Amino acid sequence: MLITKSTIFTEGERLLLPNTFSDVTFRLLHGNSDLFQGIQLDTPLSYKLQHNSGVAWYIIDTCIMKMKRGECAEFRINYLDQLIVVKLQLEDFTLAPDSWEMSVEQKHSLAAEMKLLGTNLLKGKEYLLAAEKYGLALKLLLSDGCRAQSQDGHEEKISVIRMNMSLCFMKLNAYEGVIYHSKFVLEYLENPDIAIKIPKCQDHMIKTLYRRAWAYCQINEFEKCKGDISRVLELDPDNGETTKLLSVVESRVKQNDRKMSNNLRSMFR
Repeated sequence: MLITKSTIFTEGERLLLPNTFSDVTFRLLHGNSDLFQGIQLDTPLSYKLQHNSGVAWYIIDTCIMKMKRGECAEFRINYLDQLIVVKLQLEDFTLAPDSWEMSVEQKHSLAAEMKLLGTNLLKGKEYLLAAEKYGLALKLLLSDGCRAQSQDGHEEKISVIRMNMSLCFMKLNAYEGVIYHSKFVLEYLENPDIAIKIPKCQDHMIKTLYRRAWAYCQINEFEKCKGDISRVLELDPDNGETTKLLSVVESRVKQNDRKMSNNLRSMFR
């Protein structure tokens, strides 16, 4: 989703911009999409950034974080081949504490809110927006001091968020994102002590290996793909999705071998 500021009608004060979780008061002056139905026009609205879900609020959040206090501006957004135009006025905002200023309890509480929003968006098939909320939760849980001072279950929370992010990236065909987050999930689940603590450890392992195998297949990393497939089938020999993926991989390998063979023949003619 590309969001650009096209016109500034009123210059804002100073250079300070809202940060991720700022409390803001704004007016929606114009929105040319049904996405903004239900949001009152030209009415002061106050809320905390990142605490609403849906495409309209994602757009508003992103635009407001580009605005100065008192600024009135128009933005153009490319969303699903649709040009959306929105005009906003940022009346006021209060900066949220940076993560280093928060207590561990505050970080956990805020991360739980972002995870819940992400899960609701995932259920609604808003995969890009869900990944963003999960990313905010993950950033809080990985921040300085949070891991060191957290109790049992902290690493499991991180692992679950990364699993959900890998699913979002899979739905978005963002292969590298799937591979990246799956790596950390597997490192966590492969710890022998973890398998005892988590009843669904094997189920999580199968899902994560399958998603990474799928991503490897999409980028033609067939040997790595087959390695993950083998591990899934060791854990669950009757896994239908993985068996189908193996057939796809074997077919693509044959196609690649034929193509390479034909290229070699043409080189030596």
